[in-house]
Amino acid sequence: MKNVLLIDDEFFFRKAIHHYFQDFNSEFMICGEANNGRDGLRLIQELKPDIALVDITMPLMDGIQMVESARAQGLQTKMVILTGYSEFEYAQKAIRLGVQDYLLKPIRPSDLYNCLIKLSSKIDYENNQKDYHSQILDKNFRLNPVIQEYFAEELIKKETDWGKIKHFSQDIPFSLENSSYCVILCDIYPDPLGPWSINDQQLYLYSARNILAELFSASFDCIIGVNENQTLFLVLGSNLLPQDLYGRIEPILKQFAQIAEENLKYSVLLCSGSCYSQVKQLAHSYQEARCVEKYQALHHARGFFCYHESDFSSQAEYIFSDEKRHHLSKLMRKSDEEGIREFLQGIFKEMTCQQLHPVAIYLQICDLLSYAMGYAVQNHIFSEESETQKDLFEIIDTTDSIEQLFDCTTSYFLRILHTAKQQGHNHLSSSLAQQILDYIENNCHQINLNLEDIASHFFISKQHLCYLFKKEFNFTVGNFLLRIRMEKAKNYFDDGCENVSLVAYQCGYEDASYFGKCFKQYYGISPRSYVDTRIKGEGKDH
Repeated sequence: MKNVLLIDDEFFFRKAIHHYFQDFNSEFMICGEANNGRDGLRLIQELKPDIALVDITMPLMDGIQMVESARAQGLQTKMVILTGYSEFEYAQKAIRLGVQDYLLKPIRPSDLYNCLIKLSSKIDYENNQKDYHSQILDKNFRLNPVIQEYFAEELIKKETDWGKIKHFSQDIPFSLENSSYCVILCDIYPDPLGPWSINDQQLYLYSARNILAELFSASFDCIIGVNENQTLFLVLGSNLLPQDLYGRIEPILKQFAQIAEENLKYSVLLCSGSCYSQVKQLAHSYQEARCVEKYQALHHARGFFCYHESDFSSQAEYIFSDEKRHHLSKLMRKSDEEGIREFLQGIFKEMTCQQLHPVAIYLQICDLLSYAMGYAVQNHIFSEESETQKDLFEIIDTTDSIEQLFDCTTSYFLRILHTAKQQGHNHLSSSLAQQILDYIENNCHQINLNLEDIASHFFISKQHLCYLFKKEFNFTVGNFLLRIRMEKAKNYFDDGCENVSLVAYQCGYEDASYFGKCFKQYYGISPRSYVDTRIKGEGKDH
């Protein structure tokens, strides 16, 4: 049975609606009524009905205002507007506000019933989807590294949904009631230094992740993720006081560095943010760890470094943020010289106004130039006059004023754009297509990943994305995404996972039955049959 709230200022109209409901076979029940929008909003807050029938013209607060207020408060009640012909324009506005339907007065019982049935089906579907997602997360959270990594990423965000965090934390080994928290970044460098493939990098990350998890899990709550720079980050929680935490962390990290160097032949840079007493301060610890990492990486340092021991404390919030990086990427792809100049002017103006420590200024400028060099390398933009990284940083070290630093940085960015134009866009397009392919491969587990999401990430249109991908690889984005997901699913089954719903979720499908159809169409056998066949085969082997 669905609860319906009736909000209309006409007494006899409300009586008529009550009479209609008597013939609806107990499928719907009027749980309350109001004769103005203000009381109607209060009842929606108190009763949380499934559906509200709302008149447009009412005293104190009209229907449109009431719907706007309800939506602003996040109330999930399905709204149906009751309107006359003269108010039809208002009804159209209500639809744009998220109202599910409207009924024209005078209302026929059959129209009202059909409208309620349609909304009831929608509510049931949404509730089933919520239950399905809840079951998947509750039953399989510990088994799903993708979701654990998502949890780690949420913990270090400046703005996150702490209600969702609290729900997830009930099912994973990470308490939100610890006495201290901190974040540690782990950069990996092969010995000797040189180029390494994506497979090599993933292997190093995998081995480092497993070793760190084993070393820390005995004494700490520990969750490990990988950020956008392919750097491992550890989110640690402990019952120790914040001032005592470093004393326990440092020997473990030194042990890890020794294992990595002696047995796995790579060196590490380990950078820790401050230790805090509140879990909501993990975002600060992460930013501080990044600040230390950027400074030490520029000087090719190795070993363990703490933010509280550095001489630029309180400067972490001024490092080159992800939001600024995305905006700069958009300007570079559009070859917007004026936009880039204005963007850099804003960065340098902020440095001047904030009176930043020289080290913080140095970090920001080095980060900007490192981004520019990385952009040039990724897109095969080369110039005979291009400075090396060492040359650029020597220029920074010998420059005496903010104005000269601005000129140096701006000049370097604009030279990259000019070189790209001179060389044409063939290399650029080819590199972008490869980046798109890599992005799809690395994010195919995301639920409902679609063309709009991918195009938005690379700041291009959906049409250009499809054209570029097809031209470069001679197959479509959709076909590639399907292939990657199906291969990923088969690998999960081959590795011993027998839960079809979990595999579907890990491969980006929230509907397990649809996943099953795709799998059967691709491999000619259903997922359940494939699992059963594999199990029987293993039985014969034994």
